[in-house]
Amino acid sequence: MSVQPPPRRTQIVDAAISILERGGVEALNMRALAAELNMGPMSLYYYVPNKPALLALVVDETGQRIAWPEYSGPVRDRLITQVLDIHQRFSAISWMGALLRSNGTCGAPPAVLTDSFIAIATESGVSATEAYGIWRACWAVVSSELRWRDIDPSALDTTNLPSDASSGATAVVAPVPLWAQFGPTFALKTHVAALVDSAFSTDLTQGGGIDLANEQSAP
Repeated sequence: MSVQPPPRRTQIVDAAISILERGGVEALNMRALAAELNMGPMSLYYYVPNKPALLALVVDETGQRIAWPEYSGPVRDRLITQVLDIHQRFSAISWMGALLRSNGTCGAPPAVLTDSFIAIATESGVSATEAYGIWRACWAVVSSELRWRDIDPSALDTTNLPSDASSGATAVVAPVPLWAQFGPTFALKTHVAALVDSAFSTDLTQGGGIDLANEQSAP
């Protein structure tokens, strides 16, 4: 019985991860990936149209490959635990932060994580739309932490950025002192819990009698 080769998506992601682990995000480009796969660049574009799409594919597939546990307990606790677990597991991937920083489109969360969060949240009685909204907010916080966890804000060189506010530089420079001041004391759990509580407080309280004021119930 012949062994079937892995699907092309799997081959592409495996090759991309191999490049990332050897040389980081800077080493990953379409030409290098095509060479890794022993195929022509134009053939690769048939499967992946551009680098942003490639990076998004790697993030999504990485989420698919992780063996996520079945979370237990009240809805609120499961949601918070899942979000913190995502942060912890993605933080363990050396190239993940740099990959998320490299292009905004790869900031989209893996589909498997989105589906799981919504499935848990809707148990409280909220709509899928409401659940997706709070998931986007939680992912924004987590992905932001992943993007910047290995960056020292005090080392950022903002002296050469243009002063024209229309350039967007002001938005970059202004938060740096606050980031350096408050970053070390930022507690991800506290802010994820606040997002969940603010969105689901009524539903969770009515649906399960959960004491949202009891912070010890959160993981």
